[in-house]
Amino acid sequence: MDQVNHADSRAASDFFNTLLMSVIQLRRYQFRKGVLPDWAVHWRENVRPLREQFGFTVVFAYADYENNQFVWAVRFDGTAEELAVRDQEYHDSPEWAARLGGKNGGMVSATIAIVDEISPLV
Repeated sequence: MDQVNHADSRAASDFFNTLLMSVIQLRRYQFRKGVLPDWAVHWRENVRPLREQFGFTVVFAYADYENNQFVWAVRFDGTAEELAVRDQEYHDSPEWAARLGGKNGGMVSATIAIVDEISPLV
């Protein structure tokens, strides 16, 4: 009979429980023409690192320069309600005010929503 490595089993269980207890927030931004290239650099240098500092994991980020759109998603380990609280803490932080406050002047609109994963059909 093979021995079971309980530490590995626990680690795998913790990993899957974390995935089950996490939420994905999809963020879609529309910009005025010509603003997105500079904003994408700003996002890479300032937004992403600060989001990660506050416990968010960037899942993906794409810039659609032809349509002046930026689409990205973050994962947060917790509930949607806990994400909302952490998101407010992020926006209320002195770090946000110093690094990001006022930098969204070229943004026309933002659509932000919690989304559910749809398994691939393949």
